[in-house]
Amino acid sequence: MGDTSLMSQIIVWIILISSLALIVSGRFRFDLVAISGLMIVGILGIAPPAVFLSGFGNPALFAVASILVISEGVKESRLFSGVGQALEHGLRKREHQLLGLALTTSFLSAFMNNVGTLSVTLPTARRMAERADRTPGTYTMPLAYAAILGGSITLAGSAPNIIVSSYRAEALGQAYGMFDFAPHGLVFVFTGLLLWLICQACGISTGREDPLHHAAEAVEKEQSAPDRFPQDMLSTPNKRIALSTLVLVLGLVSAGVLPTAVAFGS
Repeated sequence: MGDTSLMSQIIVWIILISSLALIVSGRFRFDLVAISGLMIVGILGIAPPAVFLSGFGNPALFAVASILVISEGVKESRLFSGVGQALEHGLRKREHQLLGLALTTSFLSAFMNNVGTLSVTLPTARRMAERADRTPGTYTMPLAYAAILGGSITLAGSAPNIIVSSYRAEALGQAYGMFDFAPHGLVFVFTGLLLWLICQACGISTGREDPLHHAAEAVEKEQSAPDRFPQDMLSTPNKRIALSTLVLVLGLVSAGVLPTAVAFGS
């Protein structure tokens, strides 16, 4: 036991001295160096997240911030570009297109932050609304609810799930797993879908149906929009990096190899 404690102390001193040396060198950003040092401590299991991330008040805060960063990276990589036109070409009816986009949003929201998911799908929804000569609210409002419901499926899907898991770890010594919320979350999504179908059957609209009287402007925006016909999901290095990072992190959390804050932070 003594040898293990001594080795941990030596490793921590090596990390600390190395971090200071890198910061002094000026070759790397000091915030990245500091976070990298913390993540190495977590990956090696020298201390639990509640200890080495105590400066953030709670590991959940760091985990949520990390998920926001990853979600922004996925958006900037345009990993899911072309989703709107793929749905439009595969589904002819407006109601089916909206349903398909809502289900896509729920799926993405289960593995990304809700805000990050909407930043990916809302521009697509607005362009779909313009091409269908509908008001944006007809498409965008259902997506907001779809993101909330989809985020309840997994641990990483919403900040409240991460916070509850963090407190459970402090109180009982064991956090929730990646898919422990899935039974309840899937019921939420199914109930939302059922309610949407009932509203459609009763003729209740999901938003205002006033036509958009800006056809020329819509055509111009469509021509300049980057959301072209479905591109290969792995067509660029940025897309490959974004997808591989997301899959790797989710895999590590799902398998329980690393705590949520450490996996997403790394």
